[in-house]
Amino acid sequence: MELVAIIPLDAIYQAARFFMFFRMLKLWGILPRFLKPVYVVLKTNGLEKLLIFAVILIFLVPIPMILIEP
Repeated sequence: MELVAIIPLDAIYQAARFFMFFRMLKLWGILPRFLKPVYVVLKTNGLEKLLIFAVILIFLVPIPMILIEP
């Protein structure tokens, strides 16, 4: 259904985006149940700091590359 939703050909295909919205709502409701155990494991092992550092690096490292290479 997601493949159909990204095809901008007709209004019928655009209506498929409506169903994608409901799927996202369902995921939003289920997500906390699965993220809580992952967060507990990260917290007990001290890996949340490493994960935060890695995410920050992913966003900061490309900045000098963009500035150097026009």
